[in-house]
Amino acid sequence: MTTNRKPSSKRLHWRGRTVHFGKRILATMVPDDTYPAMWRVKLPDGQLTDMANISWTRERAIALALEAISADSTANRICRKPSEEARTFDLVEGA
Repeated sequence: MTTNRKPSSKRLHWRGRTVHFGKRILATMVPDDTYPAMWRVKLPDGQLTDMANISWTRERAIALALEAISADSTANRICRKPSEEARTFDLVEGA
């Protein structure tokens, strides 16, 4: 039986302006090009969030990192262990 644990920010680590999960970089805080007091979160795929002050940007970086971890763990559970309902459906369809 597996437990559905929510990702915890305790497993995330800041290194400079970058949020890490182990060796994986999940988000980076970058200064805005136009407004010097504003920041954005840059994701590994290159996407940038809306600009905000540094406190809000730090919170957003953590939230996006937790979302990425949660999405990965959900995808892994779905891919590794099909539900009983899905297996039953396949058997009925094949009959």
